[in-house]
Amino acid sequence: MGRLVTIDIEKTITRLYSHNVDVNTINDKKLAALVGEEHIFQMTSIGKKALIDRIKKSCLSPEILVLKKGAKVIFTKNNFEKGFVNGTLGEVIGFSEDDIPIVRTSQNRKIEASQMEWSIEQEDKVLASVTQIPLRLAWALTVHKSQGMTLDSAIVDLSDAFEYGQGYVAISRVKSLSGLFLLGLNKRALEVHPKIADFDIYFHTQSNGALNFLKKISKAGLLNRQAIFIHTYGTKKKKEIEAVSKKIYSVESIRKKYKNAYRPWSEKEDLDLVQMYKTGKKVSEIVDIFGRQPGSIRSRLVKLGYLK
Repeated sequence: MGRLVTIDIEKTITRLYSHNVDVNTINDKKLAALVGEEHIFQMTSIGKKALIDRIKKSCLSPEILVLKKGAKVIFTKNNFEKGFVNGTLGEVIGFSEDDIPIVRTSQNRKIEASQMEWSIEQEDKVLASVTQIPLRLAWALTVHKSQGMTLDSAIVDLSDAFEYGQGYVAISRVKSLSGLFLLGLNKRALEVHPKIADFDIYFHTQSNGALNFLKKISKAGLLNRQAIFIHTYGTKKKKEIEAVSKKIYSVESIRKKYKNAYRPWSEKEDLDLVQMYKTGKKVSEIVDIFGRQPGSIRSRLVKLGYLK
């Protein structure tokens, strides 16, 4: 799970806590200790309030972002062209003439963190959006706010964990065990919600039942169920599925009488067929031996050059 260690409080690795009060205390203290001018960035928004509130809840950048040169920050959105993703750590090394934060990442890349947009869209139309610098202070983060991030390393304190699954969320943010430092944990930190445990049992039972059913059902029956599903939810390929379904039903029906109907001919079968035909056996007799339809026997003999 990780190493239970004592960490120097001045280390620069991001810390994860379960409560906002711990995170805010550390970030405010660290920011206040930096010498230099504060740069304040206010989130702007467009659209209906209810939609804007939804976006703000999912947006990891704060409504009011206060930065200084030397601030430890983390990117809160993906921008592959600029070279950062949600979870990229860095330090503010200055501000551009347009007051855009300049961040040096842990990979030693310099990036201008320009404003970005978070939005709710419908049919290519933006219904609401918020705009903010894609950063937040990162000396400490809440486990909740770290969801979706990938960290090279983190100091995790789960001693006050209060939600099921909180420990898993925190620990799984870190790429490897070598980057995980565990300050503490309580019983709740690694507990699975009872309802989830019950659902897990239910899903396993349902999956095993479905697997056993699929082992027993015929190809025709399986395809028919697929066709019904596609028909129910609509598809351009519905007619193609139905046509194939009818063909398979036909094949299954024919194979009840001719067990090898529509199966490829092997080289051995070709040799045996020719030998039987040469010795004077009738097609009706050969049908029973090969388990194939009379028309198939004749067609094969024509292909092999023994019938016209």
